[in-house]
Amino acid sequence: MNYRSIASAAIVVLFIGCSEQEKVNLPNHVDEPDNLVVYSPDAEPVKNIQIVQEVSFGDTDDVIIGRLGRTTVDDQGRVYIADASQQVIHVFLPDGSYLTQIGREGSGPGEFRQISKMQVQSNQLFVHDANQHRIVVFSMSDTGENPADIARYSHNVNLSPEHWRHVESLSRAHPNQFYVWDEHTFLIGFERMLSMDERYVSYYLLDMNGSLVSDELLELRDANFYSQVMNETPHVFLVPFTRKPVLAIGNGRIHSAYSDEFLVRSHGAEGEYLGAFYYPKDVLNFERDKVMGQLSEFNQRLLQNVTFPDTWPVLDKMFVDEENRFWIANVSDDEEHLSWWILDEEGLFLAEFSWPGYRMGRYYQNRNPKDIEEIRNGSFYTRETDDSGLERIVRYSFEIVN
Repeated sequence: MNYRSIASAAIVVLFIGCSEQEKVNLPNHVDEPDNLVVYSPDAEPVKNIQIVQEVSFGDTDDVIIGRLGRTTVDDQGRVYIADASQQVIHVFLPDGSYLTQIGREGSGPGEFRQISKMQVQSNQLFVHDANQHRIVVFSMSDTGENPADIARYSHNVNLSPEHWRHVESLSRAHPNQFYVWDEHTFLIGFERMLSMDERYVSYYLLDMNGSLVSDELLELRDANFYSQVMNETPHVFLVPFTRKPVLAIGNGRIHSAYSDEFLVRSHGAEGEYLGAFYYPKDVLNFERDKVMGQLSEFNQRLLQNVTFPDTWPVLDKMFVDEENRFWIANVSDDEEHLSWWILDEEGLFLAEFSWPGYRMGRYYQNRNPKDIEEIRNGSFYTRETDDSGLERIVRYSFEIVN
């Protein structure tokens, strides 16, 4: 590899894998970035990934899930699946067998109205109930003789506006994103909507009482809303091909990007900017007529007044695994697959694999990609639909090899 660096007192730009003759054009808004690593547009992975399908989780002789909702995985490999129709959580052992149920629908202790996200950390299960504006906390243990004892209700964390109404910028914001930061704090994204095409998400740390314990760590411009009246009924919606923020949490850092470019920025626990890396990527032209022709009649009518972009997004989603590797889904020239890149914590391109995924997501007719939902314990977990229309969570083990 050839290295070329330009440094000043405040600005460091490192070009990796670029020859002296090769010129990388940075986006205008990052012409003078701090601590930016720029990789070659011709970068190739330095390793390979081996993937093996192992076990699926879902309906068994012991349980039928009405509608498969949010999922998460703990350090022991147990899989938690929320039933979005019954508002309960089903727990499966790593071999796919059914273990127990947690909670039920309701407003009492350990009950849910809308399970919007789950996460396990430090032997605690945190369940974000968006309808009741609270986080329900369970203490987790090994199964013992009674599987029902795996989870015991601990307490609620109320996400009450009284905890942040003193912050002017949050006076009309509501918490809509939830991450467990550590065993004592949460990272909460507060949405502020100034208009349909001007929305922001501001990130703060909250303690176990639901009180703010930080200043604003990061603000991102959120995707635009669109509206359309059909049969005298108003519809407000998002579309997958417009610019959106992409976020991942790992190792006490917030990693963010926007879907229209491969530029990942990192911020620390106090919101301090730590650095960024950038891969120049070719963009794919957006062909409006072709896209509309692939949609159902309903979705064609829904999108008829949407202003389409000139190009497709570059990025779709991002994770950070336990070894602080980035997993980033790239939009590819294959309409039915995403190109997943695995990078080390500095952004070095480690491995790549192609995986089912559609540029237009849910707008496609009768198409169900194997959407990656979580990466943990040396495996990744996908949401898949079989030929009968039944959804399941499927675990794949992986190994990154030379």
